[in-house]
Amino acid sequence: MSVYAMTRGGASSAGKVLLPVLLPVLFWGGVLCCSASRAAQASLPERPQKQLKFNYDKQHKALYVTNQEVGPYTVTLLFPVLDNATTDCADPCVLLVPPGRHRLVTFRQKDPFQAFHFKYKYRSRRGNFKSQVNLRHIYELPFAPGFEAKLGQAYNGSFTHKGQYRYALDFHLPLGTPIHAAREGLVIWTVDRFTEAGTDSDEFKGRDNRVEILHDDGSVARYGHLQRHGVRVRPGQRVKAGQLIGLSGNTGFSNGPHLHFHVYQPVNGELVNTLPTLFRTTDGLQILKSGNRYTRPLRP
Repeated sequence: MSVYAMTRGGASSAGKVLLPVLLPVLFWGGVLCCSASRAAQASLPERPQKQLKFNYDKQHKALYVTNQEVGPYTVTLLFPVLDNATTDCADPCVLLVPPGRHRLVTFRQKDPFQAFHFKYKYRSRRGNFKSQVNLRHIYELPFAPGFEAKLGQAYNGSFTHKGQYRYALDFHLPLGTPIHAAREGLVIWTVDRFTEAGTDSDEFKGRDNRVEILHDDGSVARYGHLQRHGVRVRPGQRVKAGQLIGLSGNTGFSNGPHLHFHVYQPVNGELVNTLPTLFRTTDGLQILKSGNRYTRPLRP
């Protein structure tokens, strides 16, 4: 959250200081202060900061954002305080932010002789909420040709595959199993820093090593719970279906070694829709079911 007090002379210095300091805290913690868990206190590198940099242009009375990553973000912008001003975007404001610098909103001062004040906060999700996704795409199983794996938790699983994550899949895989891209795309996000796993959601949720790949239709695939030093790709790298991208593991909110896989599209900066996925198997095209075993064909 950032506060600006506007006068005819421009923004206050307090506003300028608050902007870069508080925005990362709001995104990662959701509140202005938060406590560190045992996993966070481990001797690991700092959590990577989201590369969305906001700044207020006092000359044009506009809020800008620079996306320094390789893929788009969907951002929800809210104004809990907006005094003596209006914006050119409805509140809450949902916006697409491609890589690069973009104007988000412009402010109009109602009374030009009085200061105006605003507070804002944001939430963001990787991906494009405007894209038309292809629900008929055929995916490859995310392991090597000829390899067989049992599916654990599937769609609408009682443990974690609920609500917005209802179309997710968990493949039971030994530690270190090579993971292959299920679909061609652009790597937009990787995490390769965590070592621990457990079922305490407060401590371990969101603390898994992962790879996220943006597909050409705007959907994003997440490959989760990879082992430490198991990521084999980097953001900005283009991968083909079947290409090695990582090694399976047991990190984050997990009760055993497995690969978590789902494809999603953001609804706004806070919520996503996971999408059903059709896979090519040695038994033909299938929607995968919990408890069944599946083998990736030797040839597509």
